[in-house]
Amino acid sequence: LPQQRLLRYCRARGIAVTAFSALGAGSYVADGGATAAESCLRDPVVVDIARRHDRTPAQVVLRWAVQRGTAVIPKSTKPERLGGNLRLH
Repeated sequence: LPQQRLLRYCRARGIAVTAFSALGAGSYVADGGATAAESCLRDPVVVDIARRHDRTPAQVVLRWAVQRGTAVIPKSTKPERLGGNLRLH
């Protein structure tokens, strides 16, 4: 979630913000806390932007978070995803 008020508060006080589960946690789906359809990675706007810029939806979401000044630490065990997470430009 964007949480604009929280970000403004932190910026005004020099507090760094780190994204937690920036790509959404798959475990939320497994335990019934969310559905796969609720994933930001399936949002039609995100998917369209990714397609137009030859990127993955994950790269689009990570870039958005970085551009808004949020520190992002994506988690992955797959080497191809780790590399993709670094290619945000």
